[in-house]
Amino acid sequence: MTPAAWSTDAASMAPSDLSLWSEITPPPVREDSRFSNVSWAQQQWRVLLSDDGKPSVQPVDFESPPPKPTPSFVPKASKWIAGAQRHYKFVGGQAYLPTDDGWLVAFNRGEFGAALYWYDKTGKSSYKISDHQVVAFVSNTKGIFAVEGLSHLGLNHGSIIRISRAHQASSWRAETFAKLPSCPEAAASSKDGTLYVALSDRLLAVTPKGEMTSLMQGDFLLGGQANSALLSSDESTLYVGMTQFVLKVNVKTRQQRYLLPDAALLQKLTSP
Repeated sequence: MTPAAWSTDAASMAPSDLSLWSEITPPPVREDSRFSNVSWAQQQWRVLLSDDGKPSVQPVDFESPPPKPTPSFVPKASKWIAGAQRHYKFVGGQAYLPTDDGWLVAFNRGEFGAALYWYDKTGKSSYKISDHQVVAFVSNTKGIFAVEGLSHLGLNHGSIIRISRAHQASSWRAETFAKLPSCPEAAASSKDGTLYVALSDRLLAVTPKGEMTSLMQGDFLLGGQANSALLSSDESTLYVGMTQFVLKVNVKTRQQRYLLPDAALLQKLTSP
């Protein structure tokens, strides 16, 4: 069966309500043959809030559009790449955030370039804010933030930036809020402004003062990649959408669990 068929099968069997998903026991490790099927390992799960405010999940791949809300227009921009001596054209953003005066749009094509833009609500007016390689926007009572960075060949760096403007008539600007030890992959925020950031090798809690605490370290993504993060309504549980699984973390005890749609799906995927 082809990788696409595996993914289609997985998606068709998956309930969107995360409370209906099953915990994998014992917890998986990268070398576990139950989870090493290459085609199954291509499945990505994105966590998000449902319309009724419950943690939910949807199957995605690396070409899936960003989660809603999204603008009614298709953002376009270009950037001069000095090393290639040409302009790189961006069509459609990789992350969006609505503001009171329009949209923040992140174009991010990894090693090929990135840019952070503002667009008005119609998409007819725009300007570049910075060259940050934004992975995800996060807003809370402390303001608007984004996690950004690049991991490619020998490069692996990241930061949290604050995006703000002095007053309503001024332009948006981006400044570094905190340096990260490596490139981020997903982020979520609590009501008090604490940011939870998933990196490839650790899960961080970052206070509104920029102080960092490591909640998890090591190969917790099992060689996969995170694509989204979400806090439960009571802020006791962090869900991380990732390759193959959804990671469920108790932010106080730091207990971690790996979730799948159903044990029957695992049996089907690993059966001869």
